[in-house]
Amino acid sequence: MIQNIFYLTWVTDSGGNVGNPRVRVIYPEDVAQIRDVSILKQIIQNHLSLKTSKQVQNQALTFDGVNIYSASVHNQFILGLILEDEDNPYDYEQILTDQIRDYILPKSNSLKDASDFEITTILLGIFIDIRRFVDEILSPSTEVPHSSILKVFLCGLDNVGKTTFVHFLKTGEFISNLMPTRRFNIAHIPLGEVEAIVWDMPGQDIFRNSWLKGAQDSNLFLFMIDLADQKRWDIAKIELWKMLNRFELKGVPLLVLANKLDLVNGNVRRENFLGELELPHLKNRNWNLIFTSIKEKRGIEESIAWIKDQLLRSRVQKK
Repeated sequence: MIQNIFYLTWVTDSGGNVGNPRVRVIYPEDVAQIRDVSILKQIIQNHLSLKTSKQVQNQALTFDGVNIYSASVHNQFILGLILEDEDNPYDYEQILTDQIRDYILPKSNSLKDASDFEITTILLGIFIDIRRFVDEILSPSTEVPHSSILKVFLCGLDNVGKTTFVHFLKTGEFISNLMPTRRFNIAHIPLGEVEAIVWDMPGQDIFRNSWLKGAQDSNLFLFMIDLADQKRWDIAKIELWKMLNRFELKGVPLLVLANKLDLVNGNVRRENFLGELELPHLKNRNWNLIFTSIKEKRGIEESIAWIKDQLLRSRVQKK
């Protein structure tokens, strides 16, 4: 099973020596890592020593027990997979080659100047496709349906509780003092027969133009609003409809989480809030509005059940 995927860059001096090897992006960040610079240099040098004119050159490597299958693209950067010890790296040769052909080569000239966010978006798509390949081709289960990996996109204004919600989904714990998100976070959350990859986007104004880049290929769209911050309801509504009117989210199911219910003392009625957001005007997509309090665990089970139901529907549609 693939553990993670990484994007490796370096510089070469006039003498052809490799310097400054750096894993610019690795996804997911909280699984396996390669921290030894000497290993990174060896990966690069092994690729460069092949002296091939091919656009993509693949190789399998093992360093200090780390099982790696990597591909050099134009000898400019390396895309690598960290695999489990028992994996045969050559099982991944064709799927990685196909992914590079479809997602990397058309953009290879611009990737060095791309942001980490843009690179991670590409890597996540490749990671999902390879995991599906493993589930369906390499190790299909004959006893239970295979676990499908589906993408959940979560956004909303800052300080509404998005990261607190994701943390609760992962751990079942409420933490009130989580730092505001200043970059996007990605969390894997098992939900029975499906595995949700939740993209938690920062909500500060300077980050909102980046939301659409992360929204591509989403199976479910979550938008969170602070019920207690009535002064910003209009801003939240504008940002929500900006997203809904984009083709990237056309037809994608929507769940609006009206959070911090514990702070409004029942002073906001659901039907009134629906009107505030103009949600009844939505067409051609499944949608729901759920009032939540992560602190008091209100609306959470209902939200999880709705999320799981929509993801299961998405899985069936993809088959």
